[in-house]
Amino acid sequence: MAGALGRLISGGDRNSRFAGSFNLVTEGHRMADNAQVTELRLVVTAPDYEQALHFYRDVLGLRQQAVFDSEGGRVTLLGAGRATLELAEPGHAAYVDDVEVGRRSAGHIRVAFAVADSAAATDLARQAGATVLAPPTTTPWARRTPAWMPRPDCS
Repeated sequence: MAGALGRLISGGDRNSRFAGSFNLVTEGHRMADNAQVTELRLVVTAPDYEQALHFYRDVLGLRQQAVFDSEGGRVTLLGAGRATLELAEPGHAAYVDDVEVGRRSAGHIRVAFAVADSAAATDLARQAGATVLAPPTTTPWARRTPAWMPRPDCS
């Protein structure tokens, strides 16, 4: 499956609008240094765009980098500092939920923001309507993590 996905994403389908735009490492292959991934983008489709923009930009303080309009609507790019992609086995994801929240709470995708003050960020998120799942917790990996979810209308 990874091979087929790699071919599709790498532009193996010439009719794809992504053709040649980026590559995926597949078994036995490695991208050239000049083709390495340089940015990770997480795209959130928000039913209440204005509320989501307020929450992520104004409450969490993500820096607005660009805004684009199309016939179908708008997209705002918000800078969130450094990004990493963590691949976790289900058992590890359950362990993280247990440590941070006390129960399984995340789906197959977890969005996490590193902040300077977990308690203050949790309080601001709560005031903006986020559901607090657990108070900030010091984890075994030496981070104090807030555990909250944005309002349903801006997730």
